Amino acid sequence: MLYIAQKRPQSEGTDDQRRAYQQIKGLLKRNDAVYCLYQENGSIFLVEGEELIWKGRGFIYEQKAGPAYFAKVKSYLFKRYPYHVSKHTFPEIRRIVKHILKEVRFDVIHIHSTMVHNFPDMDRWMEPVIVDYLGAISVSLERRYRWTHQFVEKTAIRGELGRVRKHESFLKECTVNGLVSSHAARRDLAPVTIDTFFVVPNYVEESFFSCDIKKPKKQAIIFTGPFNRPEYADAATRLVKDIFPLLKAVYPELQCWLGGANAPPAVKKLAEMQGVDLIEDPEEVVEKVKEAAVYICPIRFGFEEKIPVLEAAALGCPVIISQTANESIGFAHEKHAILADLDAQIVERTIAVLENRIKRLLMAGQARIHVYKHYSEKHVINQLVYAYQCVERTIENEQMERLNG
Repeated sequence: MLYIAQKRPQSEGTDDQRRAYQQIKGLLKRNDAVYCLYQENGSIFLVEGEELIWKGRGFIYEQKAGPAYFAKVKSYLFKRYPYHVSKHTFPEIRRIVKHILKEVRFDVIHIHSTMVHNFPDMDRWMEPVIVDYLGAISVSLERRYRWTHQFVEKTAIRGELGRVRKHESFLKECTVNGLVSSHAARRDLAPVTIDTFFVVPNYVEESFFSCDIKKPKKQAIIFTGPFNRPEYADAATRLVKDIFPLLKAVYPELQCWLGGANAPPAVKKLAEMQGVDLIEDPEEVVEKVKEAAVYICPIRFGFEEKIPVLEAAALGCPVIISQTANESIGFAHEKHAILADLDAQIVERTIAVLENRIKRLLMAGQARIHVYKHYSEKHVINQLVYAYQCVERTIENEQMERLNG
């Protein structure tokens, strides 16, 4: 198969990079042949999947394409694509793919939604195509627009929201098959974008399921995630300024840990408060999640899948989560996690969990089972392969109908 990614897939990177890395790695374990095409630093690379995942920086083909500034500006200002799409505009990649497809046939082409606009001739490709929709961006922007009260931010979000909706309509015209990371995303995107969505979430690495959940916990709460994203930065600020002081009044020795790299200055400043600690090393973050008594996720807006929450549940840390954050996960209240939205609710229910060790253990155990059942590598890769097979069968049936007609 040919995998067209917006950036080089890697295990430690942005959500799209991790998603691509996981998918390619899982397919290679099945002995599938995978080739990946991506852009990096003004060059376009074609790389074997095995080289990409296990061997380093080798590549089959490299084409220096330059920064494509004018093409990106044209895409944003004149074609009115959203910023997160326009910055992945590379006209040269169309010629490269056209040449590759003349020489090689693939069982399926997997392409990130942010790369589709580079291929206006995609409907003429002979291979089955499936678009990986990298998040319900319009839904996320709508929620952020309703949440913020700053005029400048509202104006900027409204403008970008119009561009995102236009891009969604463009995707619908280009293809009929897509991947999304959650059932909630399929529900909210299906009416306006691709006709057939397959739900293929990101998976939690097997190593997260091996720790002992019965190990005694420290008197600490924790929240982790990519704090350079607005919803995570807002949630961290809310936890430290609005929720933690109320909990600390009940438990004077309680600590609050924030775990995540690339934290902006506003989040780093939170660590100056008494009892608050910011952990940026990924391995240390995992250890802190294992030690914490409760994982609190007070996210108020956003829509994308919350992998840090799933990882915390896999590590055996009891979870208290907002309805917004849980929408793309599907935890059952008081079975897998505690759902709470208001500050007072979060404080009250956190105290109840901290006071009841048996409840913590039972809930943590059931959450881990739920995550393993729905978000383990084997389950997710099976879903991905099933999506490929469905798309391939659809193309084969259409070709047979044309021959018979």
